[in-house]
Amino acid sequence: MTTYLSQSQRAQAITQLYQTFFLTQLNPAFPFSPGGEGKDEKEWTESSIMTITKGPMADAAMRAVFGTKIFEAIPDLLRELWEFDKVLGTILFCPPKWLFPNAYAVAEGFCGKITRFFEDSIKEKGFTVEEEEEWEERLGSRWFREMARWMVESGFEPRSCGGFAAVVGMVA
Repeated sequence: MTTYLSQSQRAQAITQLYQTFFLTQLNPAFPFSPGGEGKDEKEWTESSIMTITKGPMADAAMRAVFGTKIFEAIPDLLRELWEFDKVLGTILFCPPKWLFPNAYAVAEGFCGKITRFFEDSIKEKGFTVEEEEEWEERLGSRWFREMARWMVESGFEPRSCGGFAAVVGMVA
């Protein structure tokens, strides 16, 4: 964490990627058009902050942290992320599964998909990316790749790695 998130050079790499992805998502969603003939004014576009937060902003954060390939593996990632968000508070209190079967099903489904993506990514590419690369499309940011490497080398189960990635996705 200290090496990859608190050093300004490394944090700027993630921030710049986030900004690039965010603008790529935002510009088509909210295009500016001339305010009228001969005018330099732009028309205003209104949107809900939650629409932006749960859409382009979350998409950009996920791409900056995890890479772009996760969206190919899980095409409905953002919808599933927000479904997981709805049940996470319940799951964290560890109530009996029989009491909240739907919440557990949502959490297990989402974390299962993230786990499979994580496992497939490690099998396909391992940690052989150039050590100095700050980002790559398969496992994203250098910070996430180093966290993933540490978890694998420390003997964490793939399910734990997937759960960690799912929760990081919530705060990204």
